[in-house]
Amino acid sequence: ITVNNVTVTASDTDALVYEKGLATGSEAAGNSEIFNGAITPAGGTGPYTYTLTSPAAGSYGNLVLNADGTYTYTLTQTYDGATANNGITTEQDKDSFTYTVTDAHGNTTTGTILVDIVDDVP
Repeated sequence: ITVNNVTVTASDTDALVYEKGLATGSEAAGNSEIFNGAITPAGGTGPYTYTLTSPAAGSYGNLVLNADGTYTYTLTQTYDGATANNGITTEQDKDSFTYTVTDAHGNTTTGTILVDIVDDVP
């Protein structure tokens, strides 16, 4: 008898983007407003499937989650909240996206991609 009920885990991930990379920023030609990452599950049996369970449009940018677990976050607007000081500060966890990983046997886990925005006077 084979038991396929195992624990699949995925670590939360942090992404870091810079306002200066926006079209109105001081380094608009660069790509610092874009973050590319990958979800790395552990346990279970591949292949894995990845599903975004929160909206792809965040408060400050958009996330694209690919079938292979890679993702791209693109900052689309500046962070101008109460803690923004228009200096070079990192504003923690300003966008958040939840995803589900499913292994070949249907075991699932959820994780979160957290986005930090460097408020660096665009």
